[in-house]
Amino acid sequence: MSIDNNSINWDSFYKAFEDRFRGSFEEIKDRLRFYIPILKKNKVDKNLGSVLDLGSGRCEWLELLRDSGISAQGVDMNPCSVEIGIQRKLNIEVGDIFNYLSQIPEESFGAVTAFHVIEHLNWKDQLILIQEAYRVLNPGGVLIIEWPNPESIYVATKNFWIDPTHIKLVPQELLSFMAEFTGFEQIEIKRFRPAVKDIPYKKKSSYLLEKLYNYLKDILKSSLEMLNIITPFLTSGTDIAIIALKPNTTQKKQ
Repeated sequence: MSIDNNSINWDSFYKAFEDRFRGSFEEIKDRLRFYIPILKKNKVDKNLGSVLDLGSGRCEWLELLRDSGISAQGVDMNPCSVEIGIQRKLNIEVGDIFNYLSQIPEESFGAVTAFHVIEHLNWKDQLILIQEAYRVLNPGGVLIIEWPNPESIYVATKNFWIDPTHIKLVPQELLSFMAEFTGFEQIEIKRFRPAVKDIPYKKKSSYLLEKLYNYLKDILKSSLEMLNIITPFLTSGTDIAIIALKPNTTQKKQ
């Protein structure tokens, strides 16, 4: 007996999966508000050009950008997710992010963003994405990439592995080096959503982890070195981001 894989709507499955585990549309929009001042500070859309969002998913970021008066366009390979953006009258289309990037001329955008995309790629494609982002950014343009934080014990031992499309944990040191190697400057790392406080499983798992943290903190007071090793894994945020700028060649010449 053969099984027809085409009988399963994989795109519909993954959208339902995101609805269950990613968080509500409004919750994700609220989390992403942190990045709006960064774009405005760097004059994205006004002087630098609009935003290109790669792997837009349910289009929370695109809607937030529109709400904030920032022009943007996005691409995602899942037609079920893209349909959400179309219904909300957002500038989004179905497509492979690399094919999409290959058709964009150099220096076309003020910012390139990718939220929870990089962990779905192998390391070579991660570097290609960063280099393509550099190519299509205008001088002074902003790169923002957010992904699950491997420094969080909750992410590393459980949350990351719930998603069957995740390939591997991505250390920030690797992406930082890729960005530096590509030519980005002013590279910053941001961590979000402290693990103990924001673990979504609000009953046994979060309760036990918080108790474990408090217990370890008490018994290891005399050993600061050991505490410094353990604490980051228990308290590090569940999301991490790299924010980098393409050099402004005009400023360099002055």
